[in-house]
Amino acid sequence: MGVDTGVRELPEYRRGAGMSQLPFPRKILNQHSATLGKTGAGKSSALRVSVEQLLTEKKRVVIIDPKGDWWGLKSSADGKGPGFPVITFGNFKNDQASDVPINEYSGRNVAELIASGNRPCIIGFRGWMPGQMMTLRRRCSTKTKANCS
Repeated sequence: MGVDTGVRELPEYRRGAGMSQLPFPRKILNQHSATLGKTGAGKSSALRVSVEQLLTEKKRVVIIDPKGDWWGLKSSADGKGPGFPVITFGNFKNDQASDVPINEYSGRNVAELIASGNRPCIIGFRGWMPGQMMTLRRRCSTKTKANCS
């Protein structure tokens, strides 16, 4: 038996070329994080391994997806089988990808579902106007603050 280093390899069906381990210390994933950058900077590519690692460990992950790209986590890397059990809210590049349709007034309900259990999810905002996203965010923040007080 080997020593447990805390680094977990992704299942074979989810690995990309040369992307089987986290590119940073594992302890970084024990806290909240956000990744910001301009379009085309490689944010999604950099986060893919981290998100898949957390989902493999059955950790809660919430992805705010402005372009609707992340729905593919629900299927295997080859697209022929099931992927990770994530709940998808909103709008995505694949019209059938959304489990729960939402609008800008759904923030409190989405916040309640996310905060009340270990539910990994993706919130897709493809096609949303900035004002709609802000309304949802305000309503989501109100619910989150109420839970924390």
